[in-house]
Amino acid sequence: MDRKFINVVLKRSDKMFKLLEKLSLSDNDKYGQKACVLGELKNNKFKVPEGFAVSNEIFIEYLRYNNIPFQMEECLANNDKISQLILKGNFPINIENKLEELFNNINKNKPNTKYVVRSSSLCEDSKMHSMAGMFESFIELNSFEDVKMAIKQCYLSAFTDEVLAYVIKNNLKIELLKMGIIVQEFIVGDYSGVNFSVDTIDMNENLMHINAVNSICDDFVSGKIPSSLYSIRKKDGLIVEKKVPENTNICL
Repeated sequence: MDRKFINVVLKRSDKMFKLLEKLSLSDNDKYGQKACVLGELKNNKFKVPEGFAVSNEIFIEYLRYNNIPFQMEECLANNDKISQLILKGNFPINIENKLEELFNNINKNKPNTKYVVRSSSLCEDSKMHSMAGMFESFIELNSFEDVKMAIKQCYLSAFTDEVLAYVIKNNLKIELLKMGIIVQEFIVGDYSGVNFSVDTIDMNENLMHINAVNSICDDFVSGKIPSSLYSIRKKDGLIVEKKVPENTNICL
């Protein structure tokens, strides 16, 4: 590997990570909107599990360090080979050390903590082109080695046939697939769910929807178990409608 490249990475590595509470929406271009919204929530006193964000610059550095192409033609022609290179690749040592340092800070006082690694791509929650659900996240991870592999698997999800086909169909630039990463403490709640800021059925902006399950959120997203639906009026928080499946506990 080029010594000049390694020296540049060494100098820049500390600027490629941020604790969630240090993020704002102005960091969207480096960390992705999903990570930045978590930062905004944390700074507004919402309860957000501890964690940090990895900038999409590290995605680019990882590809470059492992000689992995990031041009559409090569991605299409060498998809299987690229997948193997991503999973078998290595992080530059300074980046791996910083990752481990931040990981250890989460688990410092919680030795039995489990972790979640989440994608935060530039185009994942874009206003123009939503690619939500196309990229991977990994839950209930036990160790730093698990977290490292999960980051690689998140990177790999930017190269799937589904994602590349979407990029081509919508005439997008492949650069929009640059992948930021979120690493957080994984907390198992009695209830989990997804909050939609508008009524997604009738597109009523005066209402918001919450889908909730008596399980982890992945069970809702994957459709493994039925969810409860709560329609809430924004101006006063009144629940105007609820649909709760049989044998399901009411959470609101």
